[in-house]
Amino acid sequence: MGIRTVLRRPLRGTILGTPGRDVVRSRRLIISKKGVIKLFGGNDKISSGFRMEVYGSIKMGAGNDVITGRRSATFFETELLGIKAGVISMGHGDDLIKMGGFLAFGNSILNTGKGNDRIDADYVSFNGTPVFMGAGKDTINARGDMEHGLGYLSLGLGSDRVQVEGRLNLYDGGNVVMGPGNDVLEVHGGLRMLASLLAMGPGDDTLDVRNGGVELDDVDSPVDIKLGDGNDRFIGFGKAIANPESSGIPSTAFNGVIDGGAGIDQMVLPQGVYTVTPNQLSSSLGYLPVKNFEILAGINGNSFPYASGVLTVDNNGMASFSPAFS
Repeated sequence: MGIRTVLRRPLRGTILGTPGRDVVRSRRLIISKKGVIKLFGGNDKISSGFRMEVYGSIKMGAGNDVITGRRSATFFETELLGIKAGVISMGHGDDLIKMGGFLAFGNSILNTGKGNDRIDADYVSFNGTPVFMGAGKDTINARGDMEHGLGYLSLGLGSDRVQVEGRLNLYDGGNVVMGPGNDVLEVHGGLRMLASLLAMGPGDDTLDVRNGGVELDDVDSPVDIKLGDGNDRFIGFGKAIANPESSGIPSTAFNGVIDGGAGIDQMVLPQGVYTVTPNQLSSSLGYLPVKNFEILAGINGNSFPYASGVLTVDNNGMASFSPAFS
């Protein structure tokens, strides 16, 4: 047995749990910058019937813990007597953060710990937030858009999955590191990157942007996609937008690249006609700077060794290839 606590006003003190299954709930959960919820071992749960606002700290310890709300939640970093609050730590276990609306972190720290952890919300925003999901098969599911800026998102060791039904915006140092494992990043509304890094890590990874494409913008600083060691797949196409202040033609001005890394890596393309050179793919939609890819393929079939020439993917998704004459 554990504690059962119902909060009817903002929490300004400390709630201490037990080694058992503790439950803290509120109609509208507000934790002030002096507020602390500290729960220990056990499958603990924190829930809010409506909006959740956290300015203090939540520490949940080992166990399969849950933070949930019917609507939205915001977590903010604050500072009290020189000590930073805004720390959410969920410990070892298969943890879940699930919101019926948006989930926003502003300069707070989120550590879900080791385990098969899940984050699920209509809209996910990490702004200035370091996020550590630890070892395990972790999942982030955004039923709408997701954005990440000025922070570091690490999914750790394990075959992790990030699925965004809307658009994924990575900007201003919003770096994503998927870590070792056979990871999948699937974006249905398009991936836009501005001054950021996406590193899939070692493993047979898949980056799937077939439904919205990728847009790379180097206007402020380099933007890179690194698929890492392993037999990886990049599915989809898009365009690079070079800094207008850069010199030279756009294909040489762009500061960034999609790097397949070591392994037998595939560039899997949707319907279209693509001109292929050693360091670039281009079509009527734009161009992408690439390197370290070994295979060109159509989205529904036929593959060829990567070489200069023209790859045509018909309306059935089947590819054909005409090599360039030297």
